[in-house]
Amino acid sequence: MSFILTSHPNYHDIREFLATTYSWDGEYKKARKEFDYILDKDANRKSTWMAAIKNELWGDSPYEALNMANEALKKFPEDAEILYLKASAQENTNNPTEAYNTIQIVLNKNPEDQKAKEYKNSLNEKLRRNFIGYKSALDLYSDTFDPMQYHSLMYSHQTKYGSFTGRINFNRRFNENGMQYEIDLYPKFQKGFMPILIWCF
Repeated sequence: MSFILTSHPNYHDIREFLATTYSWDGEYKKARKEFDYILDKDANRKSTWMAAIKNELWGDSPYEALNMANEALKKFPEDAEILYLKASAQENTNNPTEAYNTIQIVLNKNPEDQKAKEYKNSLNEKLRRNFIGYKSALDLYSDTFDPMQYHSLMYSHQTKYGSFTGRINFNRRFNENGMQYEIDLYPKFQKGFMPILIWCF
C-alpha cells in the first residue's frame, strides 16, 4: 500500500484505507496524518470525514472529533451520519443535553431512523440519572409575624448501585435562620429489596 502511495500520492481511496487500518490498530496519530492529507487535498470526501471523526472518538479525543464534525457539516449540512457522530462526540465531552438536541435534528428529518431512535432513548436514560430541583414556599400569618420562608435545593443521581439525593434546606422563621443538610441513599442489594438510608445534619 505504501509503495502505491509513493508513486500515486493522491490515490485517496488507498490512503483512506491505510488510515482506517491504522485507526483499527490503535495508531490514531498515524491515521490522523493520513486523513489530514486527504482532506487537505479534497475536503468533499464524506467517507474520509466520517472515518477521521471516528478515529478521534476511538482515540479518546472527543473535542477534536466535535470540531471535525462541525467542519464536516459545513460541507454536508444536516447529514444524518455526521450528525450522529457529532452527537457521540458531544456525549463524550459530557454534554448529553447537546447530544440529545443534535440527534433530534436527525429524527426531525427522518422519524423512522431506528439507530437515531435507539440513541435518543439511551440519552434519555442518561439524562434521567441526574436531577436538580429547587423548591420554595412562603407562609403568611398576620401583620404581627414575618412570613415564614422555606427553601430547598436538591441534587439526585442514579447509578447501577442505586440512587442518592443530596438536599440543602433553608428556613427563616421568627426572624431566625436555620440550615439543614440531608443525604438520602437508596442502595440496591437484590431485586425487590431496597433499603432507605437517610442522614440529616
